[in-house]
Amino acid sequence: MQYAAGRWNEKGDKKMIRRRQILIILLTLCMTFTMMPLVGAGGYAEDGNTANTVVTRTTTLDLTSTNGKYMATNGNEKTVNFTTTSVNDSAEGWEWDHQNKVLTLSGARITVIEPVRINNEYYGIFLPKDTVEIVLKEGTESLVQACDATGEDIGGTVFSSVGVGNWESYDGQLTIRGSGKLIAKGGALDNSNNLKQGQRTSAGIYCFAKELVIRENAVIEAYGGESKSSFSGAFSEGISGDIVTIADNANITAHGGDVCAVASRTSYGMQPLNSLSIGDNAVVRCYGGKVTKQEGGSNTNYSYSGGIRTSEISLSSDARVYAYGGESINQAANSAGIYLYNATSSKQLVANVRDNSFLHAEGGKSEGNNFGIAVNRYNVDDSINRTLTVSGNAYIKAIGRESRNDDICKCMGLDFKNIYINGGTVVASAETTASRGSI
Repeated sequence: MQYAAGRWNEKGDKKMIRRRQILIILLTLCMTFTMMPLVGAGGYAEDGNTANTVVTRTTTLDLTSTNGKYMATNGNEKTVNFTTTSVNDSAEGWEWDHQNKVLTLSGARITVIEPVRINNEYYGIFLPKDTVEIVLKEGTESLVQACDATGEDIGGTVFSSVGVGNWESYDGQLTIRGSGKLIAKGGALDNSNNLKQGQRTSAGIYCFAKELVIRENAVIEAYGGESKSSFSGAFSEGISGDIVTIADNANITAHGGDVCAVASRTSYGMQPLNSLSIGDNAVVRCYGGKVTKQEGGSNTNYSYSGGIRTSEISLSSDARVYAYGGESINQAANSAGIYLYNATSSKQLVANVRDNSFLHAEGGKSEGNNFGIAVNRYNVDDSINRTLTVSGNAYIKAIGRESRNDDICKCMGLDFKNIYINGGTVVASAETTASRGSI
Protein backbone atom coordinates (compact mmCIF):
# COMPACT_ATOMS: atom_id res chain seq x y z
CA MET A 1 0.00 0.00 0.00
CA GLN A 2 1.14 3.51 -0.72
CA TYR A 3 1.01 6.46 1.78
CA ALA A 4 1.69 10.14 1.21
CA ALA A 5 2.18 12.55 4.14
CA GLY A 6 0.70 10.01 6.50
CA ARG A 7 -2.45 9.65 4.45
CA TRP A 8 -3.97 6.72 2.38
CA ASN A 9 -3.09 6.85 -1.35
CA GLU A 10 -6.46 5.61 -2.58
CA LYS A 11 -5.71 5.81 -6.30
CA GLY A 12 -2.45 3.84 -6.08
CA ASP A 13 -3.94 1.17 -3.80
CA LYS A 14 -6.86 0.51 -6.19
CA LYS A 15 -4.41 -0.07 -9.05
CA MET A 16 -2.45 -2.58 -6.99
CA ILE A 17 -5.61 -4.44 -5.92
CA ARG A 18 -6.76 -4.65 -9.55
CA ARG A 19 -3.37 -6.02 -10.62
CA ARG A 20 -3.57 -8.69 -7.93
CA GLN A 21 -7.08 -9.64 -9.06
CA ILE A 22 -5.92 -10.02 -12.66
CA LEU A 23 -2.95 -12.11 -11.51
CA ILE A 24 -5.22 -14.41 -9.50
CA ILE A 25 -7.51 -14.88 -12.53
CA LEU A 26 -4.56 -15.73 -14.76
CA LEU A 27 -3.16 -18.21 -12.27
CA THR A 28 -6.58 -19.85 -11.96
CA LEU A 29 -6.86 -20.22 -15.75
CA CYS A 30 -3.36 -21.72 -15.98
CA MET A 31 -4.20 -24.27 -13.30
CA THR A 32 -7.47 -25.12 -15.08
CA PHE A 33 -5.79 -25.78 -18.43
CA THR A 34 -2.99 -27.74 -16.75
CA MET A 35 -5.47 -30.05 -15.06
CA MET A 36 -7.48 -30.68 -18.26
CA PRO A 37 -6.94 -34.13 -19.84
CA LEU A 38 -5.04 -34.13 -23.13
CA VAL A 39 -6.40 -35.84 -26.21
CA GLY A 40 -3.89 -38.40 -27.42
CA ALA A 41 -2.73 -38.94 -30.97
CA GLY A 42 -5.04 -41.90 -31.21
CA GLY A 43 -8.36 -40.10 -31.36
CA TYR A 44 -10.50 -37.09 -30.55
CA ALA A 45 -12.75 -36.05 -27.70
CA GLU A 46 -16.49 -36.33 -28.13
CA ASP A 47 -19.29 -35.70 -25.62
CA GLY A 48 -16.80 -35.13 -22.83
CA ASN A 49 -14.90 -38.35 -23.47
CA THR A 50 -11.20 -38.35 -24.30
CA ALA A 51 -9.17 -40.91 -26.17
CA ASN A 52 -6.08 -42.45 -24.64
CA THR A 53 -2.70 -41.60 -26.06
CA VAL A 54 -1.54 -44.46 -28.23
CA VAL A 55 1.81 -45.71 -29.42
CA THR A 56 2.28 -45.35 -33.17
CA ARG A 57 2.95 -48.71 -34.80
CA THR A 58 5.52 -48.63 -37.62
CA THR A 59 5.26 -52.25 -38.81
CA THR A 60 2.44 -54.19 -40.46
CA LEU A 61 -0.24 -55.54 -38.14
CA ASP A 62 -0.36 -59.07 -39.57
CA LEU A 63 -3.28 -60.84 -37.88
CA THR A 64 -2.29 -64.14 -39.52
CA SER A 65 1.16 -64.15 -37.93
CA THR A 66 2.15 -66.86 -35.44
CA ASN A 67 4.96 -64.64 -34.23
CA GLY A 68 3.32 -61.23 -34.05
CA LYS A 69 4.64 -58.41 -31.90
CA TYR A 70 2.95 -55.43 -30.29
CA MET A 71 3.52 -52.86 -27.54
CA ALA A 72 1.52 -53.64 -24.40
CA THR A 73 0.02 -51.04 -22.08
CA ASN A 74 2.76 -51.75 -19.52
CA GLY A 75 5.35 -50.48 -21.99
CA ASN A 76 6.79 -53.91 -22.83
CA GLU A 77 6.86 -55.50 -26.28
CA LYS A 78 5.00 -58.79 -26.46
CA THR A 79 5.14 -61.68 -28.92
CA VAL A 80 1.94 -63.60 -29.65
CA ASN A 81 0.37 -66.06 -32.06
CA PHE A 82 -2.52 -64.04 -33.48
CA THR A 83 -4.21 -67.19 -34.82
CA THR A 84 -4.64 -68.69 -31.33
CA THR A 85 -4.44 -65.77 -28.92
CA SER A 86 -6.55 -62.65 -28.33
CA VAL A 87 -5.03 -59.28 -27.46
CA ASN A 88 -6.73 -56.78 -25.17
CA ASP A 89 -3.73 -54.97 -23.66
CA SER A 90 -2.32 -53.22 -26.72
CA ALA A 91 -1.05 -49.67 -26.29
CA GLU A 92 -1.39 -49.23 -30.06
CA GLY A 93 -5.12 -48.46 -30.07
CA TRP A 94 -6.53 -51.84 -31.10
CA GLU A 95 -7.82 -55.14 -29.69
CA TRP A 96 -8.04 -58.55 -31.36
CA ASP A 97 -10.53 -61.32 -30.65
CA HIS A 98 -9.00 -64.32 -32.42
CA GLN A 99 -11.99 -66.65 -31.85
CA ASN A 100 -14.60 -64.39 -33.45
CA LYS A 101 -12.11 -62.67 -35.78
CA VAL A 102 -13.01 -59.18 -34.50
CA LEU A 103 -10.53 -56.31 -34.66
CA THR A 104 -11.52 -53.25 -32.62
CA LEU A 105 -9.86 -49.95 -33.54
CA SER A 106 -9.92 -47.19 -30.93
CA GLY A 107 -7.58 -44.50 -32.20
CA ALA A 108 -4.89 -46.73 -33.72
CA ARG A 109 -1.99 -45.10 -35.55
CA ILE A 110 -0.40 -47.59 -37.94
CA THR A 111 2.07 -45.86 -40.24
CA VAL A 112 4.27 -48.52 -41.78
CA ILE A 113 7.89 -47.57 -42.41
CA GLU A 114 9.31 -51.03 -41.67
CA PRO A 115 7.24 -53.17 -44.05
CA VAL A 116 6.74 -56.89 -43.85
CA ARG A 117 6.52 -58.39 -47.34
CA ILE A 118 3.54 -60.76 -47.53
CA ASN A 119 3.26 -62.57 -50.86
CA ASN A 120 5.24 -59.70 -52.42
CA GLU A 121 2.75 -57.16 -51.09
CA TYR A 122 2.80 -54.45 -48.45
CA TYR A 123 -0.03 -53.93 -45.95
CA GLY A 124 -0.93 -51.67 -43.06
CA ILE A 125 -3.28 -54.30 -41.60
CA PHE A 126 -3.22 -57.80 -43.10
CA LEU A 127 -6.47 -59.69 -42.42
CA PRO A 128 -7.18 -63.43 -42.26
CA LYS A 129 -8.79 -64.98 -45.34
CA ASP A 130 -12.04 -65.95 -43.62
CA THR A 131 -14.84 -63.74 -42.26
CA VAL A 132 -13.51 -60.76 -40.29
CA GLU A 133 -15.16 -57.86 -38.51
CA ILE A 134 -13.59 -54.45 -37.85
CA VAL A 135 -15.29 -52.37 -35.16
CA LEU A 136 -14.61 -48.63 -35.05
CA LYS A 137 -14.97 -47.48 -31.45
CA GLU A 138 -17.23 -44.48 -31.01
CA GLY A 139 -15.44 -41.14 -30.65
CA THR A 140 -12.12 -42.34 -32.06
CA GLU A 141 -10.25 -41.86 -35.32
CA SER A 142 -7.82 -44.53 -36.56
CA LEU A 143 -5.23 -44.17 -39.31
CA VAL A 144 -3.70 -47.01 -41.31
CA GLN A 145 -1.01 -46.14 -43.85
CA ALA A 146 0.77 -48.81 -45.91
CA CYS A 147 4.41 -48.40 -46.90
CA ASP A 148 5.56 -47.02 -50.25
CA ALA A 149 7.32 -49.34 -52.70
CA THR A 150 9.44 -47.08 -54.84
CA GLY A 151 13.09 -46.86 -55.80
CA GLU A 152 15.76 -49.47 -56.38
CA ASP A 153 16.62 -50.50 -52.82
CA ILE A 154 13.45 -52.11 -51.46
CA GLY A 155 14.84 -55.63 -51.73
CA GLY A 156 12.64 -57.18 -54.41
CA THR A 157 9.42 -56.80 -56.34
CA VAL A 158 6.36 -55.46 -54.54
CA PHE A 159 3.16 -55.88 -56.54
CA SER A 160 0.74 -53.97 -54.30
CA SER A 161 0.48 -51.69 -51.29
CA VAL A 162 -2.80 -51.88 -49.34
CA GLY A 163 -3.95 -50.04 -46.24
CA VAL A 164 -6.38 -52.72 -44.98
CA GLY A 165 -7.16 -56.08 -46.56
CA ASN A 166 -5.90 -59.33 -48.03
CA TRP A 167 -5.06 -59.57 -51.73
CA GLU A 168 -5.59 -63.34 -51.87
CA SER A 169 -8.83 -63.58 -49.90
CA TYR A 170 -11.36 -65.50 -51.96
CA ASP A 171 -14.05 -66.27 -49.40
CA GLY A 172 -15.79 -64.91 -46.34
CA GLN A 173 -16.90 -61.40 -45.59
CA LEU A 174 -15.29 -58.24 -44.22
CA THR A 175 -17.64 -56.10 -42.13
CA ILE A 176 -16.64 -52.62 -40.98
CA ARG A 177 -19.03 -51.14 -38.42
CA GLY A 178 -19.26 -48.87 -35.41
CA SER A 179 -19.47 -45.12 -34.85
CA GLY A 180 -15.80 -44.25 -35.16
CA LYS A 181 -13.68 -43.15 -38.10
CA LEU A 182 -11.10 -45.03 -40.16
CA ILE A 183 -8.63 -43.50 -42.60
CA ALA A 184 -6.99 -46.18 -44.78
CA LYS A 185 -4.25 -45.37 -47.30
CA GLY A 186 -2.35 -47.48 -49.79
CA GLY A 187 1.29 -46.67 -50.47
CA ALA A 188 2.90 -45.44 -53.68
CA LEU A 189 4.36 -47.96 -56.14
CA ASP A 190 6.87 -47.35 -58.91
CA ASN A 191 8.39 -50.37 -60.66
CA SER A 192 9.52 -51.90 -57.36
CA ASN A 193 13.21 -52.64 -57.87
CA ASN A 194 12.69 -52.36 -61.63
CA LEU A 195 12.07 -56.08 -61.97
CA LYS A 196 9.83 -56.59 -64.98
CA GLN A 197 7.24 -58.76 -63.25
CA GLY A 198 3.53 -58.26 -62.70
CA GLN A 199 1.31 -55.25 -62.30
CA ARG A 200 1.14 -52.60 -59.59
CA THR A 201 -1.92 -51.88 -57.44
CA SER A 202 -2.42 -49.42 -54.59
CA ALA A 203 -5.62 -49.43 -52.52
CA GLY A 204 -6.94 -48.07 -49.25
CA ILE A 205 -9.22 -51.08 -48.55
CA TYR A 206 -8.83 -54.17 -50.72
CA CYS A 207 -10.96 -57.32 -50.44
CA PHE A 208 -10.89 -58.54 -54.06
CA ALA A 209 -13.20 -61.61 -54.13
CA LYS A 210 -14.51 -61.05 -50.58
CA GLU A 211 -17.82 -59.39 -49.73
CA LEU A 212 -17.47 -56.02 -48.00
CA VAL A 213 -20.19 -54.63 -45.72
CA ILE A 214 -19.95 -51.14 -44.19
CA ARG A 215 -22.64 -50.09 -41.69
CA GLU A 216 -23.58 -48.60 -38.30
CA ASN A 217 -22.57 -44.96 -38.75
CA ALA A 218 -19.03 -45.92 -39.72
CA VAL A 219 -17.04 -43.04 -41.20
CA ILE A 220 -14.38 -44.15 -43.67
CA GLU A 221 -11.88 -42.34 -45.85
CA ALA A 222 -10.00 -44.65 -48.23
CA TYR A 223 -7.20 -43.58 -50.56
CA GLY A 224 -5.34 -45.44 -53.25
CA GLY A 225 -1.77 -44.22 -53.67
CA GLU A 226 0.13 -43.24 -56.80
CA SER A 227 0.87 -46.23 -59.01
CA LYS A 228 3.38 -46.34 -61.89
CA SER A 229 4.77 -48.98 -64.21
CA SER A 230 6.99 -48.57 -67.25
CA PHE A 231 6.63 -52.20 -68.38
CA SER A 232 3.15 -53.42 -67.36
CA GLY A 233 -0.21 -52.28 -65.92
CA ALA A 234 -0.95 -50.10 -62.89
CA PHE A 235 -4.09 -49.48 -60.84
CA SER A 236 -5.25 -47.40 -57.89
CA GLU A 237 -8.49 -47.74 -55.92
CA GLY A 238 -9.87 -46.23 -52.75
CA ILE A 239 -12.05 -49.28 -52.02
CA SER A 240 -12.15 -52.58 -53.91
CA GLY A 241 -14.19 -55.71 -53.29
CA ASP A 242 -16.38 -58.30 -54.96
CA ILE A 243 -19.81 -57.39 -53.56
CA VAL A 244 -20.02 -54.13 -51.57
CA THR A 245 -22.98 -53.18 -49.34
CA ILE A 246 -23.15 -49.80 -47.58
CA ALA A 247 -25.98 -49.02 -45.13
CA ASP A 248 -27.01 -47.71 -41.69
CA ASN A 249 -25.95 -44.05 -42.08
CA ALA A 250 -22.40 -44.96 -43.07
CA ASN A 251 -20.36 -42.09 -44.50
CA ILE A 252 -17.77 -43.11 -47.10
CA THR A 253 -15.20 -41.11 -49.05
CA ALA A 254 -13.03 -43.02 -51.54
CA HIS A 255 -10.26 -41.68 -53.78
CA GLY A 256 -8.29 -43.43 -56.48
CA GLY A 257 -4.70 -42.22 -56.82
CA ASP A 258 -2.86 -41.01 -59.92
CA VAL A 259 -1.80 -43.76 -62.32
CA CYS A 260 0.79 -43.84 -65.09
CA ALA A 261 1.58 -47.07 -66.96
CA VAL A 262 2.48 -48.50 -70.32
CA ALA A 263 -0.25 -51.20 -70.27
CA SER A 264 -3.69 -51.43 -68.58
CA ARG A 265 -4.22 -48.46 -66.26
CA THR A 266 -7.20 -47.36 -64.19
CA SER A 267 -8.06 -45.21 -61.17
CA TYR A 268 -11.40 -45.59 -59.37
CA GLY A 269 -12.70 -44.25 -56.10
CA MET A 270 -14.61 -47.49 -55.56
CA GLN A 271 -14.51 -50.71 -57.58
CA PRO A 272 -16.92 -53.49 -56.55
CA LEU A 273 -16.32 -56.18 -59.16
CA ASN A 274 -19.87 -57.58 -59.17
CA SER A 275 -22.32 -55.31 -57.39
CA LEU A 276 -22.70 -52.22 -55.21
CA SER A 277 -25.73 -51.60 -52.96
CA ILE A 278 -26.15 -48.34 -51.03
CA GLY A 279 -29.09 -47.57 -48.74
CA ASP A 280 -30.40 -46.57 -45.31
CA ASN A 281 -29.30 -42.91 -45.43
CA ALA A 282 -25.70 -43.76 -46.33
CA VAL A 283 -23.58 -41.05 -47.94
CA VAL A 284 -20.90 -42.04 -50.46
CA ARG A 285 -18.41 -39.81 -52.29
CA CYS A 286 -16.05 -41.32 -54.87
CA TYR A 287 -13.31 -39.75 -56.96
CA GLY A 288 -11.12 -41.15 -59.72
CA GLY A 289 -7.51 -39.97 -60.06
CA LYS A 290 -5.48 -38.77 -63.01
CA VAL A 291 -4.65 -41.57 -65.47
CA THR A 292 -2.13 -41.33 -68.29
CA LYS A 293 -0.05 -43.55 -70.53
CA GLN A 294 3.65 -43.95 -69.81
CA GLU A 295 5.60 -42.06 -72.44
CA GLY A 296 7.30 -44.20 -75.05
CA GLY A 297 5.12 -47.26 -74.56
CA SER A 298 3.71 -49.00 -77.61
CA ASN A 299 0.93 -50.92 -75.83
CA THR A 300 -2.57 -50.20 -77.13
CA ASN A 301 -4.36 -50.24 -73.77
CA TYR A 302 -6.31 -47.16 -72.75
CA SER A 303 -6.66 -44.89 -69.71
CA TYR A 304 -9.78 -45.10 -67.51
CA SER A 305 -10.75 -42.87 -64.57
CA GLY A 306 -14.03 -43.08 -62.69
CA GLY A 307 -15.72 -42.40 -59.39
CA ILE A 308 -17.29 -45.88 -59.34
CA ARG A 309 -16.83 -48.95 -61.54
CA THR A 310 -19.02 -52.01 -61.05
CA SER A 311 -21.37 -54.37 -62.88
CA GLU A 312 -24.55 -53.51 -60.97
CA ILE A 313 -25.43 -50.59 -58.75
CA SER A 314 -28.53 -50.15 -56.58
CA LEU A 315 -29.47 -47.06 -54.57
CA SER A 316 -32.39 -47.05 -52.13
CA SER A 317 -33.73 -45.68 -48.82
CA ASP A 318 -32.47 -42.08 -49.01
CA ALA A 319 -28.95 -42.96 -50.12
CA ARG A 320 -26.84 -40.02 -51.34
CA VAL A 321 -24.06 -40.71 -53.82
CA TYR A 322 -21.59 -38.36 -55.50
CA ALA A 323 -19.28 -39.85 -58.13
CA TYR A 324 -16.62 -37.99 -60.10
CA GLY A 325 -14.29 -39.24 -62.81
CA GLY A 326 -10.75 -37.90 -62.84
CA GLU A 327 -8.52 -36.73 -65.66
CA SER A 328 -7.96 -39.29 -68.43
CA ILE A 329 -5.26 -38.34 -70.93
CA ASN A 330 -2.73 -39.72 -73.42
CA GLN A 331 -4.46 -42.55 -75.27
CA ALA A 332 -7.56 -42.20 -73.12
CA ALA A 333 -10.68 -44.38 -73.19
CA ASN A 334 -12.98 -42.40 -70.92
CA SER A 335 -13.66 -40.53 -67.72
CA ALA A 336 -16.98 -41.26 -66.05
CA GLY A 337 -18.74 -40.61 -62.77
CA ILE A 338 -20.06 -44.20 -62.85
CA TYR A 339 -18.92 -46.82 -65.35
CA LEU A 340 -20.72 -50.18 -65.53
CA TYR A 341 -18.32 -52.82 -66.75
CA ASN A 342 -17.52 -56.49 -66.36
CA ALA A 343 -14.86 -58.56 -68.03
CA THR A 344 -17.42 -61.34 -68.51
CA SER A 345 -19.32 -60.44 -71.66
CA SER A 346 -22.45 -62.26 -70.47
CA LYS A 347 -22.81 -60.25 -67.23
CA GLN A 348 -25.76 -57.84 -67.07
CA LEU A 349 -24.96 -54.16 -66.51
CA VAL A 350 -27.78 -52.45 -64.61
CA ALA A 351 -28.42 -49.42 -62.41
CA ASN A 352 -31.48 -49.11 -60.18
CA VAL A 353 -32.14 -45.83 -58.35
CA ARG A 354 -35.26 -45.56 -56.14
CA ASP A 355 -36.76 -44.58 -52.76
CA ASN A 356 -35.77 -40.90 -52.44
CA SER A 357 -32.18 -41.66 -53.38
CA PHE A 358 -29.98 -38.89 -54.75
CA LEU A 359 -27.24 -39.48 -57.32
CA HIS A 360 -24.84 -36.96 -58.82
CA ALA A 361 -22.36 -38.38 -61.34
CA GLU A 362 -20.03 -36.57 -63.71
CA GLY A 363 -16.98 -37.22 -65.80
CA GLY A 364 -13.69 -35.38 -65.42
CA LYS A 365 -11.43 -33.89 -68.05
CA SER A 366 -10.84 -36.48 -70.76
CA GLU A 367 -9.10 -36.78 -74.09
CA GLY A 368 -11.43 -39.69 -74.82
CA ASN A 369 -15.11 -40.30 -74.09
CA ASN A 370 -16.78 -38.54 -71.20
CA PHE A 371 -19.88 -39.73 -69.32
CA GLY A 372 -21.94 -39.01 -66.25
CA ILE A 373 -23.13 -42.64 -66.10
CA ALA A 374 -22.37 -45.19 -68.82
CA VAL A 375 -22.24 -48.89 -69.62
CA ASN A 376 -19.52 -50.72 -71.45
CA ARG A 377 -20.50 -51.18 -75.10
CA TYR A 378 -17.44 -53.07 -76.31
CA ASN A 379 -17.36 -56.86 -76.78
CA VAL A 380 -20.77 -57.20 -75.13
CA ASP A 381 -23.49 -59.48 -76.49
CA ASP A 382 -26.37 -57.31 -77.71
CA SER A 383 -28.83 -59.45 -75.73
CA ILE A 384 -27.21 -58.54 -72.41
CA ASN A 385 -29.28 -56.28 -70.16
CA ARG A 386 -27.82 -52.74 -70.04
CA THR A 387 -30.54 -50.81 -68.28
CA LEU A 388 -31.08 -47.81 -66.00
CA THR A 389 -34.30 -47.82 -63.94
CA VAL A 390 -35.43 -44.79 -61.96
CA SER A 391 -38.48 -44.89 -59.67
CA GLY A 392 -40.15 -43.37 -56.62
CA ASN A 393 -38.83 -39.93 -55.72
CA ALA A 394 -35.27 -40.64 -56.82
CA TYR A 395 -33.18 -37.83 -58.28
CA ILE A 396 -30.34 -38.26 -60.77
CA LYS A 397 -28.05 -35.62 -62.19
CA ALA A 398 -25.59 -37.00 -64.77
CA ILE A 399 -23.08 -34.75 -66.52
CA GLY A 400 -20.68 -35.52 -69.33
CA ARG A 401 -17.80 -33.05 -69.26
CA GLU A 402 -15.39 -31.94 -71.94
CA SER A 403 -14.09 -34.63 -74.29
CA ARG A 404 -11.81 -34.48 -77.31
CA ASN A 405 -13.37 -32.74 -80.27
CA ASP A 406 -13.32 -35.37 -82.99
CA ASP A 407 -15.65 -37.86 -84.62
CA ILE A 408 -14.57 -40.79 -82.43
CA CYS A 409 -15.18 -39.53 -78.91
CA LYS A 410 -18.56 -39.19 -77.23
CA CYS A 411 -19.76 -36.95 -74.41
CA MET A 412 -23.04 -37.95 -72.77
CA GLY A 413 -24.80 -37.50 -69.47
CA LEU A 414 -26.34 -40.98 -69.71
CA ASP A 415 -25.32 -43.83 -72.00
CA PHE A 416 -27.50 -46.95 -71.65
CA LYS A 417 -29.23 -49.32 -74.02
CA ASN A 418 -32.52 -48.96 -72.10
CA ILE A 419 -33.72 -46.25 -69.70
CA TYR A 420 -36.95 -46.63 -67.71
CA ILE A 421 -38.23 -43.67 -65.67
CA ASN A 422 -41.15 -44.69 -63.46
CA GLY A 423 -41.08 -41.64 -61.21
CA GLY A 424 -38.47 -39.29 -59.82
CA THR A 425 -36.31 -36.75 -61.63
CA VAL A 426 -33.55 -37.26 -64.18
CA VAL A 427 -31.29 -34.45 -65.39
CA ALA A 428 -28.71 -35.41 -68.01
CA SER A 429 -26.43 -33.02 -69.85
CA ALA A 430 -23.35 -32.94 -72.04
CA GLU A 431 -21.01 -29.97 -71.68
CA THR A 432 -18.69 -30.26 -74.64
CA THR A 433 -17.68 -28.96 -78.03
CA ALA A 434 -17.19 -32.48 -79.36
CA SER A 435 -19.14 -33.24 -82.49
CA ARG A 436 -20.82 -36.28 -80.95
CA GLY A 437 -21.92 -34.67 -77.72
CA SER A 438 -25.53 -35.35 -76.79
CA ILE A 439 -28.14 -34.98 -74.10
